[in-house]
Amino acid sequence: MFDIYSSYTKNDIYKILNVPKDKQKGHWNKGHASYDNMHFIFANIGIAGSGFSSERQYDYNNFFDEDGNLNWITENNRKQNSPIIQSLLSSNPYLFIREEGTADKHWEFVGIGNSIHIEGNNPVKIVWNIDTDKTYHFQSEKADVTILREGKKLARSDTNQIILQPAGNKDSREHYEDTITNLVSLRRIEQYLESDDMEILRSIYKDHAPLWGVTPGKKSINFKKWKRVRVGDVCLFSRDKHIFSSAVVAHKVHSKRLALDLWQRDAAGSTWEYIYFLDEVKKHNIPYKDFNRSVGYKSNYVIQGFDVLSPEKSHNVFEDFNLSSSIHLDLIDDKEFHNTVQDMDELSGKHLTLTRKEQGKWRKMLFPTGTRREKCGICKNEYTIDMLVCAHIKKRSKCSIDEQKDFNNIVPMCKFGCDDLFEKGYITVVNGRIMVNNKGLTEPMLKYLSNIDGNKCDFWIKSNNDKYFQWHHEYHNQ
Repeated sequence: MFDIYSSYTKNDIYKILNVPKDKQKGHWNKGHASYDNMHFIFANIGIAGSGFSSERQYDYNNFFDEDGNLNWITENNRKQNSPIIQSLLSSNPYLFIREEGTADKHWEFVGIGNSIHIEGNNPVKIVWNIDTDKTYHFQSEKADVTILREGKKLARSDTNQIILQPAGNKDSREHYEDTITNLVSLRRIEQYLESDDMEILRSIYKDHAPLWGVTPGKKSINFKKWKRVRVGDVCLFSRDKHIFSSAVVAHKVHSKRLALDLWQRDAAGSTWEYIYFLDEVKKHNIPYKDFNRSVGYKSNYVIQGFDVLSPEKSHNVFEDFNLSSSIHLDLIDDKEFHNTVQDMDELSGKHLTLTRKEQGKWRKMLFPTGTRREKCGICKNEYTIDMLVCAHIKKRSKCSIDEQKDFNNIVPMCKFGCDDLFEKGYITVVNGRIMVNNKGLTEPMLKYLSNIDGNKCDFWIKSNNDKYFQWHHEYHNQ
C-alpha cells in the first residue's frame, strides 16, 4: 500500500510493485510512468527536476490551485488524442510530488488523481482532483502491499504530525514575539472570526491565545500543506541551527482580515492568512543534527520552509523527543477504538501511536473540552490535566478486550506518585477507601503515603468499578 503523505524512493516503489529489473528506470525517470495497467505521476512543485540527466533541469510549472487540485503539465511532445494520454485520462493515477525540502530522491504520495480539466497540446495540461483516503491498495496481484521498515510495520497515517516552521528572518522573529511570546487578546480576534470558531477558542483559552500564520506561498504550496494541519499536531520553531520551541495546534482558521490586523503584509504583498492557534508552548534546544538523524536527513540539512512531515517521520520525532500533547488529542469513534484496543500489543512499532489513541479516547471522556484542571483520584490534589494519566484499575495486560474498553476501569491519577504507587500495588482501594500496602516501604514513602492512607476515593462506585478495585487489591496481596 501507499500511505498518504509518506515518502518513497523509486526503489521503494519498485519493491512494492515487484517491478522486474528490466522494467525499472527508463520512463520511471520521467513525470509519468505506467506499469501493469496502473499509472503514476511524479510532479515537482515549485522546483525544477532533472529527469534522465542531472545536468539539465526542467520546470513544468506544476502547482496546487486554491481548491487543492494538482495542475500538472506533461512532456512537451504530448497531445490530448495520443494513446498514452488517453490511457492516463481513463485511469486514476497515483500522484507523487517533490517540493523544496523533500529528502533527496524521495517522492511524497498525496493521493489518487481524478482528471477534471484538460487543455492544450505539446504539452498537455491536466488538472487532477485528489482523493486523499488514508491508504491505497493495488488492484495488481503482483504487488506486495505490506511496507516494512526495520522489521516493523508503521502506522503512518494514524499519528499526529510534526510541522516545521523556520522563524529566523526579520518577519518571523517579530511575529513570534508579537503573537506567541505576547499572547493575542480574544477580544481583538473575535471581530474577524465566526461565532463557532470563537466558541471553540473560548473553550481552550481564558482571555488570550498564541497563534501563527503562513502565507499562501508560491503556487499555493503553503496552502496545500496548511490544509493537512490538524488539532494535536506539534509545530517546531527553528532558527540559528536549532529548534528553539514547540507548540501544539489547538485550532485553525483562514482569515485574511485577522492576518492583516496582526501582521500586515510581506514584501510581495501577501499576508499570513492561513492561521493556526497554539497551546502548550515549550522551550527547547534541539540541534539540527539531532533532528536530522531522527528523520533520516543528511546531517547538514537546514530547515528552510513551512512543512508538514510525513506520518512516518513524525512518528520518529515524537518518539525521539517526547513532544506529544496530553491535552489536544483526536477523538476516535467506538469502532476505531475497538480496533485500537485489539491492536495494542500486536506490533511493537505501532505501540506508541496506539497508546496515544487509547489515551485520547479516555482523556476526552474524563476531561471534556475546556477542562484544564482536575483532581487526582487517589490523593485528591488538583493538577493541570497534563500531569494526570488515565490509569487502568485492573492491570491492562490482565484485562479482557471488553474490560480494556470499559470506562469504569479508568481513574485519573497524578504523575507525582499516585499512578506509580497504585500500579505497583503500594496502595489499593478497599470499599472506597485508600489502603496502604506496607510492603518494604522506605521512610520517604511512608511519609508520602500517610497523607493519603484512609482517604475516600471519589471515583469508587460499588456498582460500576468495585470489581476492578477488588481485583487490584487481591492481585497485590497474594
